[in-house]
Amino acid sequence: MNPLAGWSLGTGIAAILPCCCWTVILPAASIALGAIALSQIKQNPNQGGRSMAIAGIVLGSISLLMGVIFWIMAILNPIDPNQLPHGFPFPR
Repeated sequence: MNPLAGWSLGTGIAAILPCCCWTVILPAASIALGAIALSQIKQNPNQGGRSMAIAGIVLGSISLLMGVIFWIMAILNPIDPNQLPHGFPFPR
């Protein structure tokens, strides 16, 4: 098995978690590692891990898309402190 395929899947799973969905580092790493792993597997067909590399690329892509959508929504719809309920821990 190609070790980069495993790393791609691992970073893809970590990137899809809600606490990390708006970062760019983990999704980019997952996509890059998956692409490198697929290239290495293509050069040496005896290596396994093709499906893990593809899954890492897919998870990284989904997470990156979620992050882009999150930041677009955050920029277009900023929080108005006056619309928050009384007692909400937000500086006014």
